Amino acid sequence: MVVFPGPGRRSEGVFSPDRPGAPARGGLFSTRGWSWKQWLALGVCFGLGHGITERLLKLRSDDGPAGVQNFGMQAFPGQPLETLRRRHGGPVLPLRADLEALEQDKRLAREKAEAQERQGDLEAQQKAEQEQAREEAEQRRLEALDRRPAPEAAPATLPAPPAPAQAPPTPELPAAGPTLPPLPQAPPPPGPVTTP
Repeated sequence: MVVFPGPGRRSEGVFSPDRPGAPARGGLFSTRGWSWKQWLALGVCFGLGHGITERLLKLRSDDGPAGVQNFGMQAFPGQPLETLRRRHGGPVLPLRADLEALEQDKRLAREKAEAQERQGDLEAQQKAEQEQAREEAEQRRLEALDRRPAPEAAPATLPAPPAPAQAPPTPELPAAGPTLPPLPQAPPPPGPVTTP
């Protein structure tokens, strides 16, 4: 039994060994003089006792059916997909949960992209070969022109001057035709002004 000191007593406690007439130290439930090692041993004992008891209860309960639940199964909240399809109509489409089909689609798309890339590389290579062949043909043509002998020089003669062009004949006016009125004459320029 644990006894706390009264108000006027020393704070050493009831079980102080230097006090004459003090009861023997400790007792079964006296906690005043326990060291940490004793508390540790007590905790280990309680832990072992709890573990053994739990193990024994578990072994004893294994005789019954395994996985027995103490509560009833409840339906998952919400509406199932089939109910929604019946209510809203529409075509029944399969869910895209087939991973093999997804992988196959990805593989086909990748192969198609690689084929297009190879076709583009092949076309670029063919264009480069055609351009190179065109350049080589042009080079051979230029080399052939350089190797051809120069034509003999003809005597330098001036070409004859062209004959003077004759003036075109003047058209003749018809003798009889409508007569036009004479054109008005411009007034004479003003003369110097004389003052009287």
